[in-house]
Amino acid sequence: MNSTDGDKIKETLEAISLEEKNCLELFKIQIRHCQQQLALIGERIAAGWHTHELMTQKRAFEEQEFVLNVAAQIQQCSYETKGIQKLLYFDITVH
Repeated sequence: MNSTDGDKIKETLEAISLEEKNCLELFKIQIRHCQQQLALIGERIAAGWHTHELMTQKRAFEEQEFVLNVAAQIQQCSYETKGIQKLLYFDITVH
């Protein structure tokens, strides 16, 4: 592999890492939204608004939060893998 190929691979890994980091931030926002909605629904249920609609919404947000957490964990693994790849391929240590 010549140096231009190496530079291109490094740039690609860095671009993908940045995109994955942005995705992780979006997951945080979405998970926080689910948690806020669950807290709000929990308050309404505690106040005696125990309705089928609230219970359905609660279940939907719980499931959505679960899916987002799993997806975020997968994204985190991918992000960390790109960082390890960059270190393995491009961190030149001279002994």
